[in-house]
This record gives sequence, C-alpha cells and structure tokens, in this order.
Amino acid sequence: MMIKIAVVGSKEFMENLLPIAHKLEEIEIDPYIYLHPAESSELLKRLKPCDAIFFSGALPYYMAKEIREQLPIPSVYLQQDETTVASSLLSIIYHQSIQPHKISIDLVDRSFITNVFHDIGLKETPQVMDYENMLWSNDEIKRIIDFHLAKYQSGEVDLALTSIHAVYDELQKIGIPSERMIDPTQSIIHGLKDAKIKAELAKSHSATVGACIISFIELQESSLEQLNVISKELRGSFKQVDEMTFILYTTRGDIELSIKTNTIDRLFMNIEGAVSIGFGYGKTVNEAEQNAKIARGFAKNNPIESCFYILTSDKELFGPFPKEQRVQS
Repeated sequence: MMIKIAVVGSKEFMENLLPIAHKLEEIEIDPYIYLHPAESSELLKRLKPCDAIFFSGALPYYMAKEIREQLPIPSVYLQQDETTVASSLLSIIYHQSIQPHKISIDLVDRSFITNVFHDIGLKETPQVMDYENMLWSNDEIKRIIDFHLAKYQSGEVDLALTSIHAVYDELQKIGIPSERMIDPTQSIIHGLKDAKIKAELAKSHSATVGACIISFIELQESSLEQLNVISKELRGSFKQVDEMTFILYTTRGDIELSIKTNTIDRLFMNIEGAVSIGFGYGKTVNEAEQNAKIARGFAKNNPIESCFYILTSDKELFGPFPKEQRVQS
C-alpha cells in the first residue's frame, strides 16, 4: 500500500531526507519547507491530501500543536536519542578536535547527553540546555540562542551544537562557531517507517464500518431536515426503520472526525425534542448495527433528554455525549 507522507522541516533537513526516503518502498514524500519552525502551523493549513505527517523534530511538531490536533491523520517527529548525540559529538571530535565538555548543546532531553558522557567515561559536566518542557514561542528560541552566546563569550565552550536549524542560522550570523546536530540515516528511516505504520493502522481503523441509530420520542416538522444535515456531515444517508427510528451507515473515521471537531455535538444539540442516539462500530455492517442498537439503548435509559453513546467492536462503551465522556466495558 502506497503511503503519502507530508514532511515538515527545513531546506537542509529535506536535502538529507529525500535521498534516503526514495530508497524506501511504498512511501511517497510531499515536502513542506519552512525558514523558521514557527511557520509549521501555517504550512499545515495548506496541507494537500496525505496519509501522515512527519516533522523534522520536536520543535516544529509542538509549535504546530493546535492545527495538528485538528487533523484526522497521524503525525510523528524525528526522535533524538543517544545515537544522535554520539554521532554529532564524534564528528566534531574527529573533524575539529574539540572535546565534548567544551561544546554547548541544546536538545529535547538532557538525559541523552548525560548518558553519552557516562558511557564514554567523561567526568566533566556537559554544557546543555534542554527544551522538553518549554512552551514554544520565538522567545524560547531566543533563550536558546542566548544560552549558546553566553557560554561562548564566557570562554566555557569553543563551539555550539544545536538541534534547531533556526538557532544554527542565527549563531552563524553573529559569528559563533556552531554545528547542527546530525540526523543519523537510521533514525530517519525508522521515523518514516513509524509514520507509515501509523498511517496504515489509521486507514484500517477509519475504514471500520460505523452505524448511527436515532430514535425520536416525537417527530417534529424539522426532524427530517435535521437528519439530512447530519447525514451530510457523516457522509451517509438515513434509512427509516420504523415510525420513529432511522439508521445511517458510514465509517468509524467519519464519525470520530465529527466528534473530534465537536461538529456532531453542535448538530445534535439543534435537534428539536427528545432523542436517543447510538453509534456502533464493527467489522461488518451487521455488527456495527447491533452495537449501535445497544448504544442507543443506553441513551434511551439515560435521564439526559438527548444524548448519544458509542459502542465499539471491542465492546467498549463511550458516553454519554455531549454532556460528559466516560468509558465502560
């Protein structure tokens, strides 16, 4: 199965990634290049249809959080680890003969560098700033630049090693000796394969059959019109089961996207009169319908006038919506 992955990163990252990605089977890359990681949110607003998003690092991933979490596709970022740090330090030692304790380093988790120092027997304390718990903004990037600048000007270090391309570019402008953290080939391959696996799982998950059963206590003049609006949102069409009950078939992905964006809550809140609604998921249409009937039964017995429940193929019950969310099994 061919998987299309949108890659968000700097120009330098793309130049490194594309030759590697082209060797991987069933992966198509759609690059989105930024000059600064803060642009990652805007890039996602212009995203073309794809199956997953792969960010060049934690920084653009977190800076795009608000937009990213609204998307119905999985997103991952290139993970740093001890291999990343060790490869970068080895390159600096070999090419520039600078010792690790004379290098200021920024990275997502300081344990990576402390573990490397411990493993190779270095007693000195690393000059490190991590950004695992930062609330990301341009001010935070300036803090990292200032960290490297202060360490260099004080004579504590001879070189800055940064994980952030925007920091590297600024350090180069102000004349601070600096290097970018190396992205090992195996880390990129692992990251792209992880994105592919998550995309395949999401496709399989979203394609699960979904059924929606709505029972009215009393039909209103607007009821059929409201059903039509809901069916368009869920990309299906309602069929009348009896005088007061209607059923619609769709996919789990369409239902969950509507719930995630709160669209379905708003639609159901506009239904006039009391209704009981059940959503069911299943591997077959029949299984989804039976689960929807069970979920509708919970909604019917709930003291809330109008609500809905969801019963999955694993018999996990979610609801009631939209008042609260809880899980029963």
